[in-house]
Amino acid sequence: MSNDDKDPVNEWAFLGRGVLRTFVRDIVAIAVGVGIGVILGLVGAYILGFSPQFGIKFGALVGALIGLSARSLLSRLFDYDHPPRDRNPDA
Repeated sequence: MSNDDKDPVNEWAFLGRGVLRTFVRDIVAIAVGVGIGVILGLVGAYILGFSPQFGIKFGALVGALIGLSARSLLSRLFDYDHPPRDRNPDA
């Protein structure tokens, strides 16, 4: 029997897990970026003499942008594009 007769439900589940994993990692990167950005924005607002609310908002926005940009630049978009390292792809 050939491998052409794959069950499409498994392929959709496989794709769904990959998309969900990517989405969760993006959310975590944004949350970490926002957290760091809020702290640095608050410190920057205090040093520069701006209102704390402005520093928090600006820091959160810039932190989210940097976190998501770093996530997209430093990692693969989908992990399932490449075979796992512990398995032989020819087997």
